Amino acid sequence: MTDVNEFASTAGTLSGRIYAVIKDRLLHGVYKPGQRLPIETLAQEFGVSKQPVREAFRALSADGLLDIKPQIGSIVAAYSPKEFALFYRVLAGYERAAAEAAAVNATDEQINQLRAFLHGAESRQLHANPTDQLPEFRRSNREFHAMVHAMANSRLLTIQGQRLWDLSDFLLSSLQGQDGVRALAPKQHDEHWEIIEAFESRDPERAGLIMLEHVNRIAEMTAHRV
Repeated sequence: MTDVNEFASTAGTLSGRIYAVIKDRLLHGVYKPGQRLPIETLAQEFGVSKQPVREAFRALSADGLLDIKPQIGSIVAAYSPKEFALFYRVLAGYERAAAEAAAVNATDEQINQLRAFLHGAESRQLHANPTDQLPEFRRSNREFHAMVHAMANSRLLTIQGQRLWDLSDFLLSSLQGQDGVRALAPKQHDEHWEIIEAFESRDPERAGLIMLEHVNRIAEMTAHRV
C-alpha cells in the first residue's frame, strides 16, 4: 500500500499523487463507507494547499469511491446490497466476454505465462503469514484477471477492466468482516486453473461460463455481508 512518506518522491502532478495515495487507502479499506474525509486534515497531512486535495477528491468521486455533498463535505461512498448485486452481475458479464476473447486471441506464450503466474501465486499464498494471506490472494486474483484482459487483446477491455476491479476491491474492502473472502479463496484458485485449461483447449464457451460462475460466486458471498 502506498505510504504517505513516499508521496514527495512519486512522479506526476501534485493532485495526481494525492489521488493515488487516497485511492490506495480506499481500496485497502483504510477509510470506511460513510466516513467523512476533511480536506483540511488531508491538506495538512500532505503539506499542501486545499486545491490539489479538492481536485483529487473530484477524480475519486468520478471513480465512484467518494460522494461530494454540498454543505457536508466528502464522504466515502457507501453502497446498498442491491447495488452490490447489480455491480457483480455486470462484472461477471464483463469478465465472461474477456475470457471468451482470451480463449480465441491469446498466444501460447501468454497462456504459459498465466499458468506460471498461478503456480507462483499459490506458492506465495501457501508460504505467506496468516495475516498476509488474504491481501496476497486479493493481489494475485486481480493480477490474474488483468492478465486475462491482456490476453483478450483489447485495449478497451483492459482500460475498463481496471476501473471495474478498482470498484470491486473497494466494495470487498468495505464488507463487514473478511471471512467470506478468505473462505472463497481455495475455490477461486481451482476455478482459475479450470479457466486456464479452457484457454489451452481454445474453448471460448467453456472459458466464458466458468468465468461467469467464478465472478457470480463473489456476488453470492457478498449478499449477506454488506
